[in-house]
Amino acid sequence: MTASDKTKDGGSHTPGPWEVRELSGALWVYPVAGHGTGWVGDSYMSVCMGSDHGAEANARLVAAAPTMLDALLSTRDSLQAMADEGIIAEGSWPTIDAAISKATGDA
Repeated sequence: MTASDKTKDGGSHTPGPWEVRELSGALWVYPVAGHGTGWVGDSYMSVCMGSDHGAEANARLVAAAPTMLDALLSTRDSLQAMADEGIIAEGSWPTIDAAISKATGDA
């Protein structure tokens, strides 16, 4: 499963990668040119007004979300494979499961 797969509510994430741009004093998150299918969530998403460091950090975090979700999904698959082989205990990754559930609407 990747971040662009369907979520619990039947929707799907706009494929990443995303990037942050500043326009008219607001920070916006856009799909990177040549990736995805268009705007994030079928519209440009304003992360926050202003250009302080907190706004920039929030915008970067949102832009990184698809990549981070894909990394968590891949990590969880690897952990499950190790559990299937008896290398680690089954279900020893509750924080990863909780983050994936929150991102996909299962929380």
